[in-house]
Amino acid sequence: MTASAVSTTQVGPHKGLGSVLSRHADTSWRAPCPDHTRRAFDPIHRLLGRSPRPVVLDVGCGTGESTVSLAVQHPSCWVFGLDRSEHRLRRARERPLPSNARFVRCDAAHFCALACASNWELFHLYFLYPNPYPKPGHLRRRWHAHPVFPTLARLEAGMELRTNWELYAREFAISLGVFGRQAMCGAVDDGTPISAFERKYLVRGEECVVVRSPSPAKPAPIGRD
Repeated sequence: MTASAVSTTQVGPHKGLGSVLSRHADTSWRAPCPDHTRRAFDPIHRLLGRSPRPVVLDVGCGTGESTVSLAVQHPSCWVFGLDRSEHRLRRARERPLPSNARFVRCDAAHFCALACASNWELFHLYFLYPNPYPKPGHLRRRWHAHPVFPTLARLEAGMELRTNWELYAREFAISLGVFGRQAMCGAVDDGTPISAFERKYLVRGEECVVVRSPSPAKPAPIGRD
């Protein structure tokens, strides 16, 4: 695992964020879904048909420590850890996994879009470390500036982002507000790190920031069923 401190020339929320959000909000994301993501999605969709439960998505789960933690926190939900790296997921699959959790190799944005289009009961979405893309020219690579973000923000699902870049958290909160969602920012103070990256950042003395947005329709304590 490697992770360096965030370095950027950006000194405030990106000036182009508003126009990007407006453009995405007025259009539907029509990028074709990669075949490997569709193949990964279909068996999970069949699983939900056989055993319906609310769904928690751990977007960019890496080596899976966070997915295991979330499965314990949400025992009545299916918890799916999504990552594009087979190398990271190979390590994740070495972990003892709760019966309500699965790892899925996929393009996470397209997987989320398929879940929305299939009317899954999405209970909570987690966007954990690492996530910054700190260069100003990389704005569109950040989750809150991705074309799928308006679809996700309009869900009746809770959302949580954790990052070691405070500006990224501020942009994420601003983007949620554009879609009428409440967003609460604060320092991570859970005591037990949710992932290996969070543990590394905290040991290094970096401040980790969390953005929490409860379900617009079903307010509930974050991290609890």
